Order: sequence, then structure tokens, then C-alpha cells
Amino acid sequence: MESKKCSKCKRELPAITEFFSPNKTGKFGLYSICRKCKSEDPRMIETTKLRHLKNREIDLKRKREQYIENKEYRLFLTKRHREIRKIKQKQSFCTICNEKKKLQLASINHTYTEDPTDYLWLCRNCHILFDRLSKMIIIGVKV
Repeated sequence: MESKKCSKCKRELPAITEFFSPNKTGKFGLYSICRKCKSEDPRMIETTKLRHLKNREIDLKRKREQYIENKEYRLFLTKRHREIRKIKQKQSFCTICNEKKKLQLASINHTYTEDPTDYLWLCRNCHILFDRLSKMIIIGVKV
């Protein structure tokens, strides 16, 4: 196996992508500095932090836009859940896991009708799993 010497720590390592990052241009194969030294380089850490901050800023901007777009729909859901809470008697145990936890209303088929039988009382964990499985069934992913 071919080996390569890191120009920073001077260690001999196998010349594979596990130890050396591929050169972005692709012309020269692998970087001369090993991955460990590259990750400890303060310049590299700074650029990584800046990249993460920039990505986070973009995500926050996108989320803010989605929040504004969906404001009416969220208000509708809040109002509908408030109405159903008044009608449907609250259980003390989660419908799925049968544990005594703080419960939330979950629409069975995500239509949010006025019919209280279309809702279940679920704990947060079961509610999240229920919604994920429902989305997978709608999309058609095999579980």
C-alpha cells in the first residue's frame, strides 16, 4: 500500500481518503496535510464556524419566511384544537404507549375536522412517531 507523509506532523500514513482529504480540484489527488492536523488548524476551525453560522442564518431566514406564510393555517389549527379540547374528554394515559404523561391532541388522518372521534390523546413522543409514520404512508415509503 502506498504511504504519504503529512507535511505538518511528519507521520507516515496510508495514502487513502481515510487519512488524507481529497484535493478539491481533483488534479493532485490528496492534500499534503492529514485529516487530523487539518481539523486542528485554527484557520480551518474558523472557516468551519463561519460556514455553520452562515448555514444557520440561511435556515433561520427560511424558517421565518415559512412561519409568516403559514400563520393563518397555524391559527386555524390552534382554534380547532381548542374547540376539540372543550368537547373531547381528556384521558390520563397515552393512547399508544399507555403511559401517564402530558398529552396532546393528534388528528388521526390530518384533516382536522370538527368530529372529536377523529382525534387521539397522545404523549409527545408517540405524537411525533405517529406524524412521521403518517407522512411515510402518504408518501408511499415502505416501513
